Amino acid sequence: MPYVPTRDIITYYEETGRGEPLVLIRGLGSDLQAWATQVPDLAKHFRVITYDNRGAGRTGAPDKPYSLSGMADDLAALLEALKVEKAHILGYSMGGMIAQEFALKYANRVDKLILLGTSAGLDGYSRVVLQNMVNVRRSNMSREQLVRNTAPFIYSAALLDDGERYERAIQATVDNPYTQQDHAFIRQVQAILAWDATSRSNGIKSSTLVVTNQRRHPCAAAQRREAEQAHLRGEAGLARWRPRRRDRSAARAQHRVPRVPGGGRPGLNAAGLAMPYTRRVNPRAIFFDMDDTLLDTSGGVAEAWATTCQAFSADLGCEAEELNKAIRAQMLAFWKDEAAVEHWRTKLHEARAHNVESALAAQGLDTSRAKLLADRYWEEQSSRFRLFEDSVETLDRLRAEGFRTGLITNGPQEMQRWKIQRFDLARHFDVIVIEGEFGRGKPHPDVFLHAMESVRARPEEAWHIGDNLYADIGGAQGAGVHAAWIHRDRLELKDDAAHVPDRVFAHLPELLTALDL
Repeated sequence: MPYVPTRDIITYYEETGRGEPLVLIRGLGSDLQAWATQVPDLAKHFRVITYDNRGAGRTGAPDKPYSLSGMADDLAALLEALKVEKAHILGYSMGGMIAQEFALKYANRVDKLILLGTSAGLDGYSRVVLQNMVNVRRSNMSREQLVRNTAPFIYSAALLDDGERYERAIQATVDNPYTQQDHAFIRQVQAILAWDATSRSNGIKSSTLVVTNQRRHPCAAAQRREAEQAHLRGEAGLARWRPRRRDRSAARAQHRVPRVPGGGRPGLNAAGLAMPYTRRVNPRAIFFDMDDTLLDTSGGVAEAWATTCQAFSADLGCEAEELNKAIRAQMLAFWKDEAAVEHWRTKLHEARAHNVESALAAQGLDTSRAKLLADRYWEEQSSRFRLFEDSVETLDRLRAEGFRTGLITNGPQEMQRWKIQRFDLARHFDVIVIEGEFGRGKPHPDVFLHAMESVRARPEEAWHIGDNLYADIGGAQGAGVHAAWIHRDRLELKDDAAHVPDRVFAHLPELLTALDL
């Protein structure tokens, strides 16, 4: 599959032709399909590498801040994975900004630099245009309404005047099966607005060709001004390219993407929340988290601690309720630390004993009893584990309908295998990925890539269902996988949630409804 892990996401790319490497970088909201009319000719002379930027197409779209510097690092990671030491870099619009940043940070990896319709910074007009595009995205319009409302910012006047070509362009965009999600578009815009290289552009050492035109494009005026100033200064390696009158929008509009059935319109999810536009490809593979998604491992926590503390309070010379409160407070503070989570989650028994010991020490109690108390708690808690009533029925239905299924769970190998065996879960899955066995856990994209490769599915063909917004939702989206959050009526999605899921389910039967089963 043409997917590679690049930093914290999985990147989709395509290669065509032979010769010197030429990388094409698309602009805001666009995916590599937009190069379809250029690649065949370029591939006659070059090894053409196209890819989807972070947040676009089939590449991961985590809902966290993006930066153009970071997107340049994404490109560096892609080239490293493809074993490309040096390449010609061509960037359009936002892609041109990424190209400039790449040339500044990785000068020894750039041969020739080609900048199309871009700039080293934005003027006031461009900022207003981008903010208006964000406002349109936030308006919860239908996909077609959204495309029509942003068309004046994207298409040329000649295309807008040609009704037939305009409608073809609109329909081709609406039919794109890899529609960009709203949060990813907004994250890309924020990255553009935060970027400025006007004071650094003279640091670009590569021979550079700047291509612009006369029409009003969010970057056109600024780029023309910069190109003319650079030409007057006689800067080495910067070629002046006079505007061409020919409009190529019609050729792009004729590249029609096949209509793919299913999904794609905004609406309300099970929680009554408006969800962003989702990819329109129905899944072939569905992956599940285990703990608190299929298996209830939290429902008995409070009772298990209460029983354990009651059993040890007399020997420790303290009130059971105070002991319980001290241990629970220590646990809560400990697991809020992401670094602690990364280090200890494959050593849960040791982490539990460590926290109990810390709580006892803070209360001036005998710490030699910490491991015994922690072990007793595990016995109490694990005896209360149970499958959610809808888990087996849902998994059986998916298997009967021909879906490929996988289990992706963080935690120690021995503990997670014990749960799988105890509840006879293995028979429901084509692949099981356990952090303690695989060597990495969610949210790392390698985990999802391994699961997809095991069932021969691409990211756009996969969904992941889980209860943890950081590991499950952020991890799946970073891998380009459709992410559904299940809350089991225990939690609500907060307005300031760090990761916004593509779908929200209260219970698993809602998944079957979403799949029209």
